[in-house]
Amino acid sequence: MKLIISAHPHRDTYKQKLLSNAHHLLHIDTLDVSVYDVYEFFDVSKEQLQEIEAKLFDDVNVAYELEEAPYQFRYHPIPGQYNERQVMVEKQLNELLHLNTTVHHSTLINVEGVNDDQFEQFKSYVLNPMEFVEIPLDYQVHPVRLSSLKDLDPIEGFMDFNEDQLKELQRDFSLDLDDLMFIQDYFKEINRDPNTTELKALDTYWSDHCRHTTFETHLTDVRFEDGFFVDLFKESFEVYQQLRQATGRLDRAMTLMDLGTIQARYLKQEGLASDVVVSDEVNACAVNMTVQTAEGPEDWVLYFKNETHNHPTEIEPFGGAATCLGGAIRDTLSGRSYAYQAMRISGSKDASEPVEETLPGKLAQSNISQKAVEGYSDYGNQIGIAQNYAKEYYHDGFVAKRMEAGAIVAATPADYVIRENPTPGDVIILLGGKTGKDGLGAAVGSSMVQEADDTEEEQSAQVQKGCPSTERKIVRLFRNPEVTRLIKKCNDFGAGGLSVAVGELADGIHIDLDAVKLKYPQMHGGEIALSESQERMAAVVAPEDADQFLALCQKDDVEATIVAEVTEEPKLVMTWQDRVIFDIDRSFLNSNGATKQAHVEATQPKGEVPTQPFTTMKDYVQSLDNRSQRAMADYFDSTVSAQTVLSPYGGQCEMTPELGMVSLLPHATTTSVSAMTASYDPHLMSYSPFHGAYFAVVDSIARLVALGLDYKTARLSMQEYFERLGENPARWGKPFLALLGANLAMTDLQIPAIGGKDSMSGSYEEIDVPPTVISFAVGHGEVDGVISRAFKQAGSKIVLVEQPLKDDLTVDMEALKATFETIFEHRHDILASSTVSRLGVLKELVEMSYGNHIGFELPKGDYTKPMMGSFLLEVKDDFDESIFKHATVLGHTQEDVITLDGETYQIKDLVEWTQEPLEYVYHRFDMKALNNNYSVEPLAVQTPTIKKALLPIFTGVQTEQDYVKACQLNGIDVTEFVFETERMEETIAQFADQLSKHDLLIIPHGAAYGNEPDAPAKAWELLLTHPKVKDAVNEFVKDHYILATGTSVDALLKTGLIEFGQVQEGSNYRLVKNPVDKFLSRTQTIKILGSSIFTKGLEGESFNVPVASSWLGIDLNGEEDTLAQQGQIISVFEEAFDHQSIDGIQDPSGHIIGFISNIERVAPNTLINSVTKRYESLFNQLNKGDN
Repeated sequence: MKLIISAHPHRDTYKQKLLSNAHHLLHIDTLDVSVYDVYEFFDVSKEQLQEIEAKLFDDVNVAYELEEAPYQFRYHPIPGQYNERQVMVEKQLNELLHLNTTVHHSTLINVEGVNDDQFEQFKSYVLNPMEFVEIPLDYQVHPVRLSSLKDLDPIEGFMDFNEDQLKELQRDFSLDLDDLMFIQDYFKEINRDPNTTELKALDTYWSDHCRHTTFETHLTDVRFEDGFFVDLFKESFEVYQQLRQATGRLDRAMTLMDLGTIQARYLKQEGLASDVVVSDEVNACAVNMTVQTAEGPEDWVLYFKNETHNHPTEIEPFGGAATCLGGAIRDTLSGRSYAYQAMRISGSKDASEPVEETLPGKLAQSNISQKAVEGYSDYGNQIGIAQNYAKEYYHDGFVAKRMEAGAIVAATPADYVIRENPTPGDVIILLGGKTGKDGLGAAVGSSMVQEADDTEEEQSAQVQKGCPSTERKIVRLFRNPEVTRLIKKCNDFGAGGLSVAVGELADGIHIDLDAVKLKYPQMHGGEIALSESQERMAAVVAPEDADQFLALCQKDDVEATIVAEVTEEPKLVMTWQDRVIFDIDRSFLNSNGATKQAHVEATQPKGEVPTQPFTTMKDYVQSLDNRSQRAMADYFDSTVSAQTVLSPYGGQCEMTPELGMVSLLPHATTTSVSAMTASYDPHLMSYSPFHGAYFAVVDSIARLVALGLDYKTARLSMQEYFERLGENPARWGKPFLALLGANLAMTDLQIPAIGGKDSMSGSYEEIDVPPTVISFAVGHGEVDGVISRAFKQAGSKIVLVEQPLKDDLTVDMEALKATFETIFEHRHDILASSTVSRLGVLKELVEMSYGNHIGFELPKGDYTKPMMGSFLLEVKDDFDESIFKHATVLGHTQEDVITLDGETYQIKDLVEWTQEPLEYVYHRFDMKALNNNYSVEPLAVQTPTIKKALLPIFTGVQTEQDYVKACQLNGIDVTEFVFETERMEETIAQFADQLSKHDLLIIPHGAAYGNEPDAPAKAWELLLTHPKVKDAVNEFVKDHYILATGTSVDALLKTGLIEFGQVQEGSNYRLVKNPVDKFLSRTQTIKILGSSIFTKGLEGESFNVPVASSWLGIDLNGEEDTLAQQGQIISVFEEAFDHQSIDGIQDPSGHIIGFISNIERVAPNTLINSVTKRYESLFNQLNKGDN
């Protein structure tokens, strides 16, 4: 049975987004669209269909038959890929309405106002064939096809294949011929032919993605081209050789891997990196640190990890970027840590490039950039990780293949982690998501060069879509020390799927593929072994602990099952349906294939260091390097967890981009912070890979210093991304020189890179990506020393602390370290700080002006010359800059304007200009000041005693820690109640019973059941109206209280709780979605108008609060004034996007309260760079007693 759903016209924000893209990016000004969600429900009666329509689709237009139109197309995701809307609707129907149905979802778009060519252009922009499949109007749903078992049969005669036969076989793999010959020799030794699954597994195990084949290639000959920098390059090479000698590695082959890791090896050997955790588990970098808390110092482990998904994001931007973040989080999860901060670094050709200039076979740059930011942010927003820094670099070379990098910071108390070697008899438990066909071959595909004639079928098989709500459950599970202390060793599922994730955990393993839970039954053992389905982890547990571990998983609604056992014999064996389909010795797996060799030619830079001359101010601030990316940053929830110290963009206007991200550690009362920065310059790297990587290291550490941290705490992780090297020595010279430059900087600073990731496939046809080394730097310190970047006040001195460049374009490292130490020593005297780059001081000064509209006055001068390693400081007029060796007072700050060489510019004009180039790519929209003078009659509110709060947690909830922290800081105990999918009816009844034992019910903001079907809080609405819950809620609110914030407010509105004070049908109040379907994360100002248990005594005051949602408006059906007169309006936004600006609202009794703003995220020492009004948690008003 079928329902065709369309949103009401004034709520159809996805249509707005499509029209914005069509009008502004495709330039089809006359185009109009109608968008329909098509649902097909199987095994339901007419009565059940009516129930579905009434309960899930009560607020939309519904039809029952599809109608043909001249221009229309219908589509759904590639079969087998995750379809969130379909999955979450089906889960709600089966788990909350207790039906037993399956759902198929597709989308239909009718297009008007176009000709044939315009229709095809629009359709091709919307329908990426790597993501969607166009289907006919009368499409019949088909099950996933049963796979052929051919991959499990032996390749007959393989042992005797000649070279020509091996070359023919090679076409199906990414293995080199010498690898196939190496494999052939092995199977001759054991006297059998392999099956295709075994070859595919070896192809994956030995791929560049999994085993860093390029970085492990033996460098047999290094030659340096003569030229100006030859002495610098040779001396740096000698430094590397000395390190090899000092670490006893001269007898080992030179490799890029050795060059990239030798600094860490040496510093650990010398006792200069004793904080670095050494372990067999190497999925993420880890350092020991002390965390200061109100209860005293605690020993913690700080983790960080960077990852790229360049190839997946190039061909399917949303899924590729999303799974980049998901994979990085799982890497830190494998260390049993809690991931709380994410950084995103991306590379594109000009994202505003006209669509008409798109290369054949490629997606438009705007399309890639837009979909990628949506994918990464959507995954991060739904999993509940604060995304505090995003930067996109623009370079023509990225048209070859996009760069999509993510980096994660995580931490855990040290005593949560037990590391032991697996022993025979230990069991391996697979937990998280089910296994499907998605991602088959993805690791191999990521290691290969994309060609113009690659088929859609070949590439789409490598695509994966992630389910963040599943991974969120694992994140929550691993915060429980009862769970983590049972784990001996852990690994995340990524490239190679189960064969790698489980196969790496011990030397001897037997995997029972029949035990793996599948998304659908039509899969054979080889597919199960190699599937790269997301959101899965593998944990080694002692057999006597297995039942307890599985029970704890069930309690947190995490699916888990035993799939393997550790064995004595050092072999990886996999069985399926009583047959052995994989049986290979560990020693052979670990050989990484045939040894590779390469020659290196280190060539000289050509020309001069690229600079950006100043022409006009408008052109300058709109240039590729200087245009604002604020509209992009809005997509990322930057305040979840209530730990964010620095907003991504600082100042009262939130327009000055910060140099990195700083967060409190995940502890309610800590003052300790972690910080991460990243540095990369594609244009400097293109000029000289050596200098580009050298200054990436220098600048990443300098950024930590500018943020107020001690550089000695810095530890690095590198991200390398280069063209396909082949057998060209000059191409090999690029990463070699880059790592040589990075090593020299690390040697002089005595700061090691303790992790990294390499990708060596950045080529398309004759186009190569720019040489890339991103240096991620992580440090830690205390929050009272953190410095932000925006100018703070007029009349301050602007001091340039210059680091003069030597003739060879390096810096005096001893002088630089002295500068680092002086800044750290005087950090409390510095009002604002910034590093300086190749682009000179003007870029930094202008950006420092945006946030608070505090400008500067400078005389005539060259402010665009390269000044890498230098700093700009805002200090008070009595600050003595002579404490620095090379310090100059450039000028003073002033309000509202920038004066440069006699010309005056209004900062408000610059802020507008700099946002224009990307405003339609990233759908910029601005809040507007509104008339909020509602006449609110105060409601008589008693201040109750609230000691216990009940916090229900559905699939998809990702913000529970925000409320727990807010309650903990105010003496309120919180019961976190997880609904168990396998026992849903029983746990719903338990929830109803728990209500009466608590004083406050908190309905959390977030993505319960993915906020589907495109409706915030639908799951909460179904819960509150559930027959077993409704009466209990109505009884509860007579003497107790309910709080909802963010999206969950919609449940209070639609159930009638706000309008009627009880669960009752008939309310027309609704949340309103943001323009162009955009998620928005910012700091807003609310004004308190009415009295409530959270605001009593605060009437008339203004507060800064975070907001992070796609739904930031309330439609009160024109009854705002009436509700104000009844005392039900609590607070309003001083700026909003809609005609009304209600924030806080309550029922007539004052017992049921909702805030659109995230009042639960207001916490001490957070958002220190963007708050200008009172910043105090409204939870502090609870339990104060009557005034």
